[in-house]
Amino acid sequence: MAEKKGVLSVMMPAYNEAGTIAQAIDRVLARPEVGELIVVDDASTDDTWKILTELMTREPRVRAVRQPQNQGKGAAIRRAIKELRRPYAIVQDADLEVDPQEYESLLEPLLDGRADAVFGSRNFPVTNFRSLVFTLGNRGLTLATNVIFWGRVKDMETCYKLLPSALWQSLPLRAMRFEFEPEVTAQLLRRRSRIVNVPIRYDPRTAAQGKKIGLRDGWQALTYLIRLRFSQTRDPQSDPNASPAGF
Repeated sequence: MAEKKGVLSVMMPAYNEAGTIAQAIDRVLARPEVGELIVVDDASTDDTWKILTELMTREPRVRAVRQPQNQGKGAAIRRAIKELRRPYAIVQDADLEVDPQEYESLLEPLLDGRADAVFGSRNFPVTNFRSLVFTLGNRGLTLATNVIFWGRVKDMETCYKLLPSALWQSLPLRAMRFEFEPEVTAQLLRRRSRIVNVPIRYDPRTAAQGKKIGLRDGWQALTYLIRLRFSQTRDPQSDPNASPAGF
């Protein structure tokens, strides 16, 4: 097994996350796998940027940039991709729904050569009608992704997508908002990348706690998947004749 210490770049998009971002950053930096944390503040209107500037003065692994105007999660991550300096990179939301303690198990399939990309596959606790709708919507989008792109991913919308940094930087990404997740997945499946699904814990927050994705975003993700399938703009490294990807 290759050395894990310091090999990981963490990309954290943030918009109005003053209530959780300091704790999220502490959890990320507690992991020995993390060599750098790149936070992109998407023009927050709360104290998110103030917290980040204070953290940067005492945390050398933290680098933060601020978008001049709010552009969306996809745009923030694309900005972070340009800054990657470590061999591997993962997306980490600032909302504490998923735990950086999972980094070790997510890295293993890449470090031992079994995968080109690793997706953290969430469990979905169903506690009320809204969580049931969210769970069914996620499963439906994942099924649609696998049918449209002949894949075997288990959680298309997971933020825990861990790829070699060189692969992140080679993907011709254009998404601005939450359509980033289907775009990354579709491009990997088109290339027939070996995607390993690793189970992770998931602690969902509510809309009252600041969760921003909703039914409208799910519908947009589905229509975006269909557009990607029939788009004339193809990734030059895709291979439509290869075997199904993901296991």
